Amino acid sequence: MDKYIQYTDEFLDINDSHVPLIDPSAKAQKVVRDAAIAAAIEAGGTRKDAVWERAMIEEPTFEQIISAFVNGIPYGDPPAEGEQPLRAAPEDQGTAIHVVRAFRGHVNGHVKIEEKALIWLRELVSDHGNREFTGTLPALILERLNDELTPEEIVAVRVAEKTEEPVAAGTGVGPR
Repeated sequence: MDKYIQYTDEFLDINDSHVPLIDPSAKAQKVVRDAAIAAAIEAGGTRKDAVWERAMIEEPTFEQIISAFVNGIPYGDPPAEGEQPLRAAPEDQGTAIHVVRAFRGHVNGHVKIEEKALIWLRELVSDHGNREFTGTLPALILERLNDELTPEEIVAVRVAEKTEEPVAAGTGVGPR
């Protein structure tokens, strides 16, 4: 069964500030690294003298934050010396793909997501959100993930999906 949750792109911390996110793009990281290496060489140094910070997304969308978080699976305690590194189970990988696609496909101020994937995501944030996020961010993410549409709002969304029209103002559907 599908669930519908409210969605807005903007995600702010408890102080109404944007939450910077390390840019997952290898291309963005390469640009930063190459610029630092060029600067080090220009200053008379070598590649080994180059120092750079990772490329950041200063104002990531909620979808980008969720995507980065689920792409970090598996979460757990680091393996002891001599143990195999943690690997995400194929089922978790598949669920992560469903989550990313659901958030990437948000429309009309909502995300349509499989109930199983939403439960998995909520549990993942509850159990491991503090590994990736500081302070109250895991609680704020859960707050957003728990903002489900009412049955009346779902009807309005389904009508809009069939007609490909935006959800009408005053239906209670869309950014709050």
